[in-house]
Amino acid sequence: MSTLTDLLATDAALATLLAEAHARDAAAATRDLTHDVAHALRVAHWTIRLGGEAIDPREAIAAALLHDAVNPPKDSPERPFASTRSAELAATRLPLLGFDPDAVT
Repeated sequence: MSTLTDLLATDAALATLLAEAHARDAAAATRDLTHDVAHALRVAHWTIRLGGEAIDPREAIAAALLHDAVNPPKDSPERPFASTRSAELAATRLPLLGFDPDAVT
C-alpha cells in the first residue's frame, strides 16, 4: 500500500480529494459503510495492485475516491443514476485539480 499512502501524503490534489471524501462521509445523513472512504481506498489499492504498470496510480486513486461520490439512499429514485452522477462530478472536479481532461473522459 506504500504507493497509495505515499501519493495521498505527497500529492495535494489527491489529499484534497481524500479530505472531500471524508467530508462527504461526515455529512451523510446515514453512514453507508459499503461506500465510505475505506471502501474507496480499498478500490484504489486493488486497482493499483492489479493494474500494475498499465495504469497511472494517481489517476486510479482519484477515480477511486470519486467513484461513489454521489451515493443516494438505496430506496431513492436517484439511485440508478448514482454512477453517472459520480462520473459527471469527476469530469468536472478532476480538471480543476490539475488532472488531464483527456484522462478524465
